[in-house]
Amino acid sequence: MIAWRITKRRYGSRSQVLGGEGSRAGGRWNRAGLAVVYSSENSSLALLENLVRASERRLPKSLVAVRITIPDDAPATRVAADRLSPRWRDVDDAGCVAIGSEWIERGKSLVLRVPSAVNALEENVLLNPRHAQIERCEVSEPIPIRLDPRALSFF
Repeated sequence: MIAWRITKRRYGSRSQVLGGEGSRAGGRWNRAGLAVVYSSENSSLALLENLVRASERRLPKSLVAVRITIPDDAPATRVAADRLSPRWRDVDDAGCVAIGSEWIERGKSLVLRVPSAVNALEENVLLNPRHAQIERCEVSEPIPIRLDPRALSFF
């Protein structure tokens, strides 16, 4: 399985990407203090996930894409949108935080596939840095992202 992560260049190393340190503040699928690696099933969704937050903060000039290769036999869990509350797309939905946090703590699978709130036709791929098989994942060299300025005009 391939997953993509868009990040600042300084966080593009293998240890930074797979460590999940940037997520410790909490997010849609994890409570504060729990690390998780947020990535997407394709690079365009990973970029879109970053762009939707551009109105809250400026996009860094030094964005890079990294390809994460996850072994095909790695244990994975999928969360279907119909299992979620009607408010699951809200940033502060407690149900998503609870599902993701429990998944991290139980540690039964390396991968959690979840619907994207930005585009529910696609999935985000969460990785549990606590899982023993995280070491089997490979991370590509960072690929610089050059954003077309028109992309930000939508937001």
